[in-house]
Amino acid sequence: MSKNDLNCKIAEDLMPLYSEKLCSPESQDFMKEHLATCENCRKLFVQMPIPKIVPDAVPDEKKSFLRIQKKFRRNLFQIISLSILSSALLLGIGYLSYGQITKEPGFQSFETICQNMEIKEIVKAIAVGDFEKYLQTVSVNFDFALYDNTFQQEFLEKSKKDLEKTYQAAFGNTSVETIKTITCYQITNVIPEVVPVSVVTVIYQDGQKMNLCLMRNLDGKFIVNSGYLSTDEESSKEEIAFRNCLRYVCCQKDMPEEFTATVLKAKGVQNNEKRQKTISHVATFRFAPEYRENLEKNFLEFYQQGYYISECYFSELHYDKDKNLLYHLVTVTAQDAQGSAILLTRIYSDYNGLIPPSQDMGKIYADNCSEKLTEDLLKLFG
Repeated sequence: MSKNDLNCKIAEDLMPLYSEKLCSPESQDFMKEHLATCENCRKLFVQMPIPKIVPDAVPDEKKSFLRIQKKFRRNLFQIISLSILSSALLLGIGYLSYGQITKEPGFQSFETICQNMEIKEIVKAIAVGDFEKYLQTVSVNFDFALYDNTFQQEFLEKSKKDLEKTYQAAFGNTSVETIKTITCYQITNVIPEVVPVSVVTVIYQDGQKMNLCLMRNLDGKFIVNSGYLSTDEESSKEEIAFRNCLRYVCCQKDMPEEFTATVLKAKGVQNNEKRQKTISHVATFRFAPEYRENLEKNFLEFYQQGYYISECYFSELHYDKDKNLLYHLVTVTAQDAQGSAILLTRIYSDYNGLIPPSQDMGKIYADNCSEKLTEDLLKLFG
């Protein structure tokens, strides 16, 4: 390549910079001298397009200010929102911490929130007739190990069938609309301390409501503390039977206490007919509904004979492996003007309530009383 060709190549590369006056003074001198002597490069330079220089747009001050103001307001709103959320979170943590430490009735805590979530899952299953989760978490307040551990499984299997039967009768033709649960600390007559208690309301499409109250027993499992032998007039007998069945699985030991307390009040009130009828009604309340009317009649006639019951004792629950039922050993001591008689018998229990014994199940021990007292006492439950 000749020197002249090399100069042309250099000049061609420098043309854009030279036209913009961006090259060094030495390069400018070279370009002036070369263009003056080289016709080809001079023509190429003349034909080279000159780039248009577009001046930078001058921003609109008003629009810029509005844009900055809008961004500032947005950031301020975010800061205020975060501050409010942080304050609410701190207040919530403080409230729950206070409840956790003091366990005051009516308060909530981290413990109650966890229990509420667990209860809600259990009730969701119960509300649609699925009882597996309930039977796994329920507290069976009875020591089946005294008999055989296999009996507990038999008892739970029977309870599951009873639950399914009573659920279908009460809610089999409807579906769940809403489930509401709230858990807070309460004092109960079941557990002698303040514990988290979950109050549940299940509302069905047909307008029926199922109200339950659940809490943890001392073994950490749940018990149902509502619905047993309910007299709620707004509830159907099918719904009451279902709630009773839920409660019965927990094997509560307080079932006959009202009966025991009531029959003992009969002493000294034989001449008060109204009082006798009241005692007769309440004394039989713990029994299954199909037996109550006849039992009321028996108790009323017993009191009208001039007898009174001086003692009534229910043992702890026992398990009858042949009938797959729980029962109490019962001792009833009655007196007349001559002496006393003692009735020893069994009273069984299912989800409907207590089941009166037949006469052939009872034994009478007389102590200087009339024969009629022994006969009437034997027929008291039958």
